[in-house]
Amino acid sequence: MGQLFTCVSACFTLIFLLGALINLYLIRMHAPSDLLKGIVGIQTLVYSVVFLMALFFAFLPPVICTGLVFLFLAISYFRLKAI
Repeated sequence: MGQLFTCVSACFTLIFLLGALINLYLIRMHAPSDLLKGIVGIQTLVYSVVFLMALFFAFLPPVICTGLVFLFLAISYFRLKAI
Protein backbone atom coordinates (compact mmCIF):
# COMPACT_ATOMS: atom_id res chain seq x y z
CA MET A 1 0.00 0.00 0.00
CA GLY A 2 2.89 2.34 0.72
CA GLN A 3 4.27 1.92 -2.81
CA LEU A 4 0.88 2.74 -4.29
CA PHE A 5 0.69 5.92 -2.19
CA THR A 6 4.20 6.93 -3.30
CA CYS A 7 3.37 6.32 -6.96
CA VAL A 8 0.15 8.34 -6.82
CA SER A 9 1.90 11.17 -4.99
CA ALA A 10 4.70 11.27 -7.57
CA CYS A 11 2.25 11.26 -10.49
CA PHE A 12 0.17 13.98 -8.84
CA THR A 13 3.26 16.17 -8.54
CA LEU A 14 4.51 15.40 -12.04
CA ILE A 15 1.23 16.37 -13.74
CA PHE A 16 1.47 19.83 -12.19
CA LEU A 17 5.14 20.13 -13.09
CA LEU A 18 4.38 19.19 -16.69
CA GLY A 19 1.66 21.81 -16.96
CA ALA A 20 3.88 24.50 -15.46
CA LEU A 21 6.81 23.68 -17.74
CA ILE A 22 4.62 23.70 -20.85
CA ASN A 23 3.21 27.11 -19.90
CA LEU A 24 6.66 28.49 -19.13
CA TYR A 25 8.02 27.25 -22.46
CA LEU A 26 5.15 28.75 -24.44
CA ILE A 27 5.45 32.09 -22.69
CA ARG A 28 9.21 32.25 -23.24
CA MET A 29 8.80 31.37 -26.92
CA HIS A 30 6.20 34.14 -27.33
CA ALA A 31 3.63 31.68 -28.65
CA PRO A 32 0.62 33.18 -30.41
CA SER A 33 -2.41 33.81 -28.24
CA ASP A 34 -4.61 31.34 -30.13
CA LEU A 35 -2.11 28.55 -29.37
CA LEU A 36 -1.94 29.61 -25.72
CA LYS A 37 -5.74 29.66 -25.48
CA GLY A 38 -5.92 26.13 -26.91
CA ILE A 39 -3.26 24.75 -24.55
CA VAL A 40 -4.81 26.47 -21.52
CA GLY A 41 -8.20 25.09 -22.56
CA ILE A 42 -6.83 21.55 -22.66
CA GLN A 43 -5.10 22.06 -19.31
CA THR A 44 -8.31 23.44 -17.80
CA LEU A 45 -10.16 20.31 -18.89
CA VAL A 46 -7.47 17.97 -17.57
CA TYR A 47 -7.08 19.78 -14.25
CA SER A 48 -10.84 19.90 -13.76
CA VAL A 49 -10.84 16.10 -13.84
CA VAL A 50 -7.86 16.02 -11.45
CA PHE A 51 -9.70 18.43 -9.15
CA LEU A 52 -12.84 16.30 -9.12
CA MET A 53 -10.83 13.17 -8.36
CA ALA A 54 -8.94 14.97 -5.58
CA LEU A 55 -12.21 16.30 -4.21
CA PHE A 56 -13.56 12.79 -3.75
CA PHE A 57 -10.42 10.80 -2.96
CA ALA A 58 -7.84 13.13 -1.38
CA PHE A 59 -7.49 15.15 1.78
CA LEU A 60 -7.70 18.93 2.15
CA PRO A 61 -4.26 20.29 1.01
CA PRO A 62 -4.27 18.55 -2.41
CA VAL A 63 -7.90 19.57 -2.91
CA ILE A 64 -7.07 23.22 -2.21
CA CYS A 65 -3.96 23.24 -4.43
CA THR A 66 -5.73 21.49 -7.28
CA GLY A 67 -8.75 23.75 -6.95
CA LEU A 68 -6.58 26.86 -7.12
CA VAL A 69 -4.76 25.60 -10.22
CA PHE A 70 -8.09 24.82 -11.90
CA LEU A 71 -9.54 28.21 -10.89
CA PHE A 72 -6.58 30.20 -12.21
CA LEU A 73 -6.47 28.19 -15.45
CA ALA A 74 -10.18 28.81 -16.00
CA ILE A 75 -9.70 32.54 -15.38
CA SER A 76 -6.71 32.58 -17.75
CA TYR A 77 -8.67 30.76 -20.43
CA PHE A 78 -11.46 33.32 -20.41
CA ARG A 79 -9.08 36.27 -20.28
CA LEU A 80 -6.91 35.11 -23.21
CA LYS A 81 -8.01 36.56 -26.49
CA ALA A 82 -7.79 34.29 -29.50
CA ILE A 83 -6.91 35.95 -32.79
